Amino acid sequence: MIGPWDVSERGRRRAHEIVAEYGLDSIREPAELVAKIEAAKGKPVIVKLVPAAQMATVTAYWHDSDEAVLIFLRREDSPYYQVRGLHHELAHILFDHPSCSALQDLVPENPQLGGRVMRGRMVFGPGALPIVQGEAEMEGEAEYLSILLARLLLRPDYLREESEFAWSGEN
Repeated sequence: MIGPWDVSERGRRRAHEIVAEYGLDSIREPAELVAKIEAAKGKPVIVKLVPAAQMATVTAYWHDSDEAVLIFLRREDSPYYQVRGLHHELAHILFDHPSCSALQDLVPENPQLGGRVMRGRMVFGPGALPIVQGEAEMEGEAEYLSILLARLLLRPDYLREESEFAWSGEN
């Protein structure tokens, strides 16, 4: 059984295929990543910071509407954690994952969103794990791809020179 932070070999392979398919191996800036996703989805990606009080059970989520892809992050989280959540949600979008049923039950309806798909990174205690067990493979895939995205964005500009410091240049 795959746990919520595990990824199957098939999921890893698909994550690398997504990097190639979308041409993500050439990204150097976060804006390039978002632009490639916007081009693929045919609509803008909008990131909104939301007060933590409105996101008590989630740390990040995305909502796919007809007009835009909206990604919500908790305003009070550290910038590093916000970026981590952003990469995770972008990975769900790139994998074209379906809606998260557990999240729909926990996040109140917002008629202003008016869209179709919602998925998020949730806060659960150990006792709630069975709720998301069916989502485990998708969460593992998104987590793995989010790590690849971070590595792509954080890699050094001069790989040959950096190899002297043990950087292999591999993702």
